[in-house]
Amino acid sequence: MNDSYLEASSLRRLPKQARSKQKVNRILDAAAEIFLEVGYSEATTHMIAARANTAIGSLYQFFADKQAIFQALELRHIERGRSLGENIFSLEKAKLPLEEFVEQMVEQCVQFFELPASRAIFMQYFTNASLFLHIDDSFTQEFVKLLSGILLQMNPALSSQRCYLFADVCMQCFNTMMLKAIQSDASYRQSLLKQTKELLIAYLYPHIKASQRR
Repeated sequence: MNDSYLEASSLRRLPKQARSKQKVNRILDAAAEIFLEVGYSEATTHMIAARANTAIGSLYQFFADKQAIFQALELRHIERGRSLGENIFSLEKAKLPLEEFVEQMVEQCVQFFELPASRAIFMQYFTNASLFLHIDDSFTQEFVKLLSGILLQMNPALSSQRCYLFADVCMQCFNTMMLKAIQSDASYRQSLLKQTKELLIAYLYPHIKASQRR
């Protein structure tokens, strides 16, 4: 991941040296953990600084307040999410059998959401979207378009409109199931993810599988 999100963030001071960038990322990681534990409204900059093992004055060198930290987390999430999307929906993935493609897609997303920052932003968006300045439904639609392109590659007989519809249904279902999985205990989470894979495969099978018969 590059650091372009730092330039887009409303930082008081742009970190230039690697050490400063590490400190900013440590503050962001700490903030994500605090947001997950107590919620955005109850979180404070003092709690975040303590978790990041940095002085409150050092935090304020870069961030004006808690909202500025959250906005930087948004931008970093967008950058990481787009990198994930490029990997999941690369043209090479369209050559995989449907079952293997879905398996890899879900598993890579599961790994992505193992990061507290990814979980914090994802959960906040679906529970308190008013906090967000940089992420809206257009971010999800980026993934819909990428998946739509994969489906069209898998079965060129489909129209682009139908591929987009199928992709939109898949992403909306996936987001709902992933949100539930993140909020569940480990055992139930695994069951939900297994069912999510089966759901997506069963839904796409009639439209994709015919073109993949060997």
